[in-house]
Amino acid sequence: MNVWRPGDLVRVVAGPFAELMGTVEEVDTERGRLRVGLAVLGTACRVELDDTEVEAYDPDDQPVESARWQRGARVRVLKGPFQQLSGVVQTAYDHCQRVIVRMSGLRPEVAVEFRYDEIENA
Repeated sequence: MNVWRPGDLVRVVAGPFAELMGTVEEVDTERGRLRVGLAVLGTACRVELDDTEVEAYDPDDQPVESARWQRGARVRVLKGPFQQLSGVVQTAYDHCQRVIVRMSGLRPEVAVEFRYDEIENA
């Protein structure tokens, strides 16, 4: 069993939000529930999840298979609901041209997946 703290990055492993990444905002240890900030359909939102529905997500443990985007690179979003916001590359995959960016300036702070053509160097 994990001891969750606000600010921990998590990946949802069960339920309708499975495979999304987010940030723990509140912890209710008595009920075993977490309030997690996620990006759902391009909108930052807060959801309450059972602590068994998430796993720890450490971007440093994720493979960086990209020649184009390096972990830690600052990028700006060009299209969609996050247009003109910036963030930091966490993980990138050249084979599918996808990059996971931890967005700056959003509350809750979230990690969002983008296509390569949706971002540029900041």
